[in-house]
Amino acid sequence: MKRIIEECAYGFDPNISPYEIVKLRLRGKGSGFKEGRNQEESEDPLNLCISSKYKEKYDYACAEMETLLLQVYDEYRQFYRYKPKKPANYNTVLRIIKKETTTKPPKPGAMEEDGDETQNHSGYNNSY
Repeated sequence: MKRIIEECAYGFDPNISPYEIVKLRLRGKGSGFKEGRNQEESEDPLNLCISSKYKEKYDYACAEMETLLLQVYDEYRQFYRYKPKKPANYNTVLRIIKKETTTKPPKPGAMEEDGDETQNHSGYNNSY
């Protein structure tokens, strides 16, 4: 995932952090990410959120992440291919679900509802 972020930053002003150009966040059950006022892991299914202010960088990061996920699943299947005992989910068909949203900048003087100072108000967001 670090490689995807660095490739998206290629050619940008070196004073801008690559993590400001594209953000990848793993959230949901099993992610270890604590959120909200109670700092608890979400009960939502595990998901990967991709966001960026730059549509072309966002599209690139989504395509690269999809390629990476497919590769990981293929390697997983290959690893267990000739093993006598396979995991219960071995024959499960991979489903990549993309939910794309476009957010708008907040109105001047508007306060953030959730207190998350890293929230991206302007850009493209995707969850896998």
